[in-house]
Amino acid sequence: MRIRDDRLALVCEDEYGNEDSVTFSEMFEEVRQYAAAFRKHGLTVGDRVACIMTNRKEAIFAMLATTSIGAIWSGPLPFHGSRAIANLVKFVDPKMIIALDHFQDEGEDYYQFDKIVAAAESAPNATTVIVLATKPKTVSCLSEIPKRYFHRPKKL
Repeated sequence: MRIRDDRLALVCEDEYGNEDSVTFSEMFEEVRQYAAAFRKHGLTVGDRVACIMTNRKEAIFAMLATTSIGAIWSGPLPFHGSRAIANLVKFVDPKMIIALDHFQDEGEDYYQFDKIVAAAESAPNATTVIVLATKPKTVSCLSEIPKRYFHRPKKL
């Protein structure tokens, strides 16, 4: 990332109108940390990452970190059902899966734990599944996901 100053890089707004902004320097630091974590989990050039998240800043950080390593980014959106996500993830054959446990769309809450489990089970070569937990109940269910790693975003 060439720009690393305090100019605005992202403005994020959730369905409830809560706004968050990220500067280029903040984004650079987040991407650096994501890339370091991904490397620690063995991600290298040419590996594939499947991301099951809505359009949110963590997805952007993860995508930039993935491509900075030279890995390949794939983003099956969470709007698909469990079987469709499992098929998409199987086709991608990722080394790593990164997923969000919950999202909202048009006023409805979607807890997608079953999709994360289905994706992990359909990816025999995945060595790591990173779950961005936004709901407390996710923590108690993590043992059901093979190859899991838990991350709680700074702002829930």
